[in-house]
Amino acid sequence: LHPEYVAATADDYAHLVRSHDWRRTLGAVAEEASRRGRSEVSVLDVGCGAGAFTAALAASGALLHDDERRRGSLLHDDDETVRSQSECSFRVDLLDPSPRALRAAAASLVPPLALGELRCATVQDFARAALLRDDGATVTNDDDADERAGSGSFRGYDVVWAVHTPSHVPCGVNAGAAGLASFLRSFRDLLRPGGFGFIAAPTADSHYARFHAMYTREFGPGSGFDAARVGDPSRRAAAAGGFDTGGDRSVGAYGRNGRNDSTYTSAEHVAAALAARGVAFNRVDVAHVTRVSASDGARLEAYLRGCAGDDAVSLDTMLANARIGAYLASCRSADGSHYAFPQKTAHMTL
Repeated sequence: LHPEYVAATADDYAHLVRSHDWRRTLGAVAEEASRRGRSEVSVLDVGCGAGAFTAALAASGALLHDDERRRGSLLHDDDETVRSQSECSFRVDLLDPSPRALRAAAASLVPPLALGELRCATVQDFARAALLRDDGATVTNDDDADERAGSGSFRGYDVVWAVHTPSHVPCGVNAGAAGLASFLRSFRDLLRPGGFGFIAAPTADSHYARFHAMYTREFGPGSGFDAARVGDPSRRAAAAGGFDTGGDRSVGAYGRNGRNDSTYTSAEHVAAALAARGVAFNRVDVAHVTRVSASDGARLEAYLRGCAGDDAVSLDTMLANARIGAYLASCRSADGSHYAFPQKTAHMTL
């Protein structure tokens, strides 16, 4: 939630929004809601963080009403799918284990997205509570769930998205109830039958995943750097030898803080977990570059710390490290003016 990290990643989220036809997608969802006699589309932002994705989506113009579109629209008024979108409002519930993240996301939400409920929980805990009916039966995401659900019972959201959230969820057979399999099951259970689910996760060859792996190897639990700082009173020790991110941050709330689990969960992990459960999904990989000015040391440091999920190491220390320093040098432009970090993000739609 460091403001310099949020600023450095703003273009990442804007690119993510531009890379998918949100106007068409959400227009189709709104059209279906209108056919059902509803004037509101329910949305759940899983692991909302500071609300960067919803802010980018609102800023993109994908949800503008008809009168706003006529002043600068690329769409035609005879487009029924898009026109029905203006007849529905979009109510967004924010879900994150971090109260600080929820406050920041709520403040960043702007029209035409309307703020719904703030849910301070993991997706697993929230799904468990939402799907447990008063009579003790559990409603799951299957073709008959809508018909079986009684009056007042949970019917699921029209749209559920998790943007970069799975990267912070531990994967593997030992992850247990807090792991990726449970996360994805809960994600699907919160989506109504026929709803639209969207998961965005960096691929294994993206800067996010590669830098996280390098940083963990050089500075993480078990490294020489970690051993040297044991007992340092200026650094609060993290439980179980895990990272101390220096405060309440959503980047670690799904499994990094207080865990000796440094594996970065990439898009490949997510796709494999979905396939293992027999979930039908479409995947599109989109590449772009994150640029950070070399003269803005504060922003570069905050950005790299955010990528690592740890704020214990200074930029100078990173640059002085042989392996990480060489990697950062390889990302610097020929004229030395900026760093260009190559990204690749998988967009998975359910």
